[in-house]
Amino acid sequence: MPRHANQTSFKPGHKTWIKGKHHSLKTRQKLKARALQPESICRSITNLPPPMPKETNPNWRGGHYIKCAYCNNEFWVRPSLSGTAKYCSRECKDKALDISGEANPNWRGGHYKNCEYCGTQFWAIPATQGTHRYCSLSCKAKAEGTFKRLNTDPKFQQKRLTMRKPNRQERKLEALLEKRFPGEWKFVGNSEVILGTLNPDFINCNGRKHIIEFFGCWYHGCPIHHPEKTV
Repeated sequence: MPRHANQTSFKPGHKTWIKGKHHSLKTRQKLKARALQPESICRSITNLPPPMPKETNPNWRGGHYIKCAYCNNEFWVRPSLSGTAKYCSRECKDKALDISGEANPNWRGGHYKNCEYCGTQFWAIPATQGTHRYCSLSCKAKAEGTFKRLNTDPKFQQKRLTMRKPNRQERKLEALLEKRFPGEWKFVGNSEVILGTLNPDFINCNGRKHIIEFFGCWYHGCPIHHPEKTV
């Protein structure tokens, strides 16, 4: 007997109501309703093999219980999260992260130190307790003479002047200048214009002899970043 065009090959374990599409819709509905009757479901459940607990299951990968760092309730941790899991739920994690100071489960310690240059107190984390000596980069630079040393270093000056393109902030300023003052400002931070030993970022093109150095302070005259300059 030839197969129907929609008939599929049967496999062991298939229920009667899903054996192929050759049945009519009415017949499939009857078979489905019969299979979903409580008697059929109970008969299927009783034929299932008993569950294999923990170590006897071939898919067992281990695990253990730990206490939540926030609510102290025990929860199960699988091996892949052992050593990193701390909270039993996302709610406990969010509440714990809102806690500041030593009560926070992620607290790692730290202490206040005095800046070796200006004497201001600042907080030092344990990872930097032996190396963090200054409260800011400005104090570090002034104490160690970084800016003075670099501004007199010809290799550093030459490397700084090899820049050929403006950075992101300079491009924003260039677009703003072109919008507010079209054709009046030109980017010359690629060493196109050198004033003494200094290279400004922008220069005025309409004869006013104005220049712009995009430092966030006046041109090479900031007493913090350039204490050795008097412009």
